Amino acid sequence: MSEFSLEEVNKVKDWNNMTDIEKKHVPAIEAPDKVKAGEAFDVLIEVGKYMKHPNELNHWINWIGLWIDKRPVAFVNLYPTVSEPVVRFRIKIDSVGKKKIVAREFCNLHGVWQNEKEIGVE
Repeated sequence: MSEFSLEEVNKVKDWNNMTDIEKKHVPAIEAPDKVKAGEAFDVLIEVGKYMKHPNELNHWINWIGLWIDKRPVAFVNLYPTVSEPVVRFRIKIDSVGKKKIVAREFCNLHGVWQNEKEIGVE
């Protein structure tokens, strides 16, 4: 069985025992655990944090996107050799409660990869 899917969204199966392909592809998320409703905060998404991902003409990260729960809020296209797969988005959330930050990235050879982080909005 393949370590990844080109048809489904890929996720890390075991965070304590990541495979090399997972380490290269999972988007790491840095964001506060709690934020205030309506106040802007930073979300840093880095692909290749756990193991460097190639950035070559034939193998690169094509895009990185950010969702809050199921709502798209930010998206950036990247280009091989000149764009590193690290992005910082400044966003705000207006509604109070627990929210799920979802980061996705697309590798031109290994498909879509996703990671999630829950934050509290007060």
